[in-house]
Amino acid sequence: MICLDGFEFKSRDEAFSYLNEKIDFEYEVDNLDGLFDCLSMVDEKIIIENYPIIYENLSDYGEKFLSCFMKASLSFGIEIDFLS
Repeated sequence: MICLDGFEFKSRDEAFSYLNEKIDFEYEVDNLDGLFDCLSMVDEKIIIENYPIIYENLSDYGEKFLSCFMKASLSFGIEIDFLS
């Protein structure tokens, strides 16, 4: 299980750095397309705690981040829980 904390998504750069640290991606991710591609290879459940903070910290880009996780969940059958 992969647990992510929304409080760690302080900026775009910090968010991608945090994701690369927490998830064992095949290569370093630094944009949403790369994140989506790498999520296709994740076979563990992902829990995103404090997800509303991602909206607060990253505004529109935060919405795109969360949308990327939702699309990956639907496309690849990854179990992702969003907890406030």
